[in-house]
Amino acid sequence: NGDAAALLGTMVSSGAIAGLLGDAYTVDEAVSAFSLLTVYLNRVGDGGSARELCKSLADEVGRAAGGDDAKRKEKQSAMVAALFNLRNDAGEKVELLAKIIDLADVSAVSPGQPKGVAVLADLLESNVLKSTMKLWGET
Repeated sequence: NGDAAALLGTMVSSGAIAGLLGDAYTVDEAVSAFSLLTVYLNRVGDGGSARELCKSLADEVGRAAGGDDAKRKEKQSAMVAALFNLRNDAGEKVELLAKIIDLADVSAVSPGQPKGVAVLADLLESNVLKSTMKLWGET
């Protein structure tokens, strides 16, 4: 179990996640590799450590740069969505959903408009979403 935490910590601290976001991998390949890695979160013995590592993985995906900007954003959103699907904790899911929305390209909702112009983008803004989920008692 300690090895799982160490492996995930190394993946975050080494910048290895950024390699998946480059042009060498398709979205499906990047998501598959990331999903295999994130399964180790279930092997971390301490729940608090697993939550911190989950957050660190999602944050690293969001920070990492590489490849074509549009494809990178698509990969980032898909990778965090895969992590969302693999986690069971409601609090983690809220945080991950907020991260997915932050990474999403809202120009698809309102082409040519900056973030915040589209009504859906405003409703799904991560701080609004977090506040709403807290009101619903999910975090």
